[in-house]
Amino acid sequence: MIETSARETRNDEDTGDAAGTSDLVRAALRMIDEAESLVSGPARPEAAQRRDRSRLAVLRRLFSRPPVFVLAGEFNSGKSSLCNLISGIDALPTDFLATTSVPTHLYYAEVSALAGFTHADERLALDGVPALVEEPLSCIRAGFPAEVLRRFELIDTPGLADPDAHDGEAVLGRIRADAVIWCTPTTQAWKESELAAWMKFPARLRQATVLALTFSDLAAGESQLARVKARLEREAGPFRATVAVASRPGHESGREELMEVCRMQAEDVVLQRIERAATILHRMLRAL
Repeated sequence: MIETSARETRNDEDTGDAAGTSDLVRAALRMIDEAESLVSGPARPEAAQRRDRSRLAVLRRLFSRPPVFVLAGEFNSGKSSLCNLISGIDALPTDFLATTSVPTHLYYAEVSALAGFTHADERLALDGVPALVEEPLSCIRAGFPAEVLRRFELIDTPGLADPDAHDGEAVLGRIRADAVIWCTPTTQAWKESELAAWMKFPARLRQATVLALTFSDLAAGESQLARVKARLEREAGPFRATVAVASRPGHESGREELMEVCRMQAEDVVLQRIERAATILHRMLRAL
């Protein structure tokens, strides 16, 4: 799985704020702590205690990291530019990301850090372009002090070119993703090859997809942009939202709308985690 370790991303004090709805997350963690004290009673068999503590550890991990948004789309669809736009900084140069065919995971870190991971999960410090690293990489992890990465993390994925050669589930098979930002260029929006690739994603991620119309500043006026959006409403999706975003350097049109959509999506993910935790805790405590 592509999952940045806790020591690389944040300390224990950051957990609630990183998840985006800190009060609710802290309340959920308190419920888990209280449940652990109940399941660890001396009268219970040790095997039952170990089983329940293991389940509670899984629940804690639900809240140890913020939601993860995957940026997906075909080659040259503006994913890397959008990644930088969302993060609010030039997190990684677009030519840097273009040189690698592996996912790049951006997460919050107080001090910037860049590392590659091999298929054997060996960590390699990177200082330059990943393509120059001789050892094949399975992913790249990049930490930056960007506040938005406390709310949700970003994973920039390789471009999907041929739907027959790329399986959406295989692309995301090693990524614990909560939502997708699908990038499609405004001037060539939502081709059949994109639909074919998107349909191979798990249903839960298709339902949590935001469609980003990238390079919207290249559209021939608002009328063309309106026609593209109308066509997408008829032919594409359904998506959580469709947002037109300018992806060229120096242009930030659409960023605020996209950020608001992402914020709402991240909050929904946290609430879903809380509901899941509450259901599991209820069943566990009822069985005591």
